[in-house]
Amino acid sequence: TDPVAVVSLLKSLGAPVYFSTIVEGESLFNDGTAILFFKIFLRLSAGYSMTIGESVFSFITLVFGGVLMGFVTYLIITAWLERIYRDSILASAIIVSAPYIVFLAAEESPVPFSGIISVVTLGLLLSSSKETKLKKKIEEDVHTVLSYLQYL
Repeated sequence: TDPVAVVSLLKSLGAPVYFSTIVEGESLFNDGTAILFFKIFLRLSAGYSMTIGESVFSFITLVFGGVLMGFVTYLIITAWLERIYRDSILASAIIVSAPYIVFLAAEESPVPFSGIISVVTLGLLLSSSKETKLKKKIEEDVHTVLSYLQYL
């Protein structure tokens, strides 16, 4: 499924935004899963021997560990953002740097998790959060920064 076409169709039909978020998130999880399979098969082709059970366990550890890492990072970030009252630059820095930090933390942890799945989980949780943890002015400033970065 081409998520760009589906999202465009949903927008033209006037569907709620969360439908688009679900389609885009599902597409990103599919891409992340494909990369995990690639990593496992790359290890096998490099001569590393694994049984089927070890491969399945490795995949499950990468996926669920990545989801857990993204969720924990989401909790930390939202708790931190709730405490910011006037500093738009700090809030923007936290939101922009969070995906990089969670990716590195997941990939370089003692038990490696999927950095890509961690970032996707974090992004979906942050974008689907119903109640905003930011003050109105800070939220507007953060959206301005993110819109500019999206433009780049």
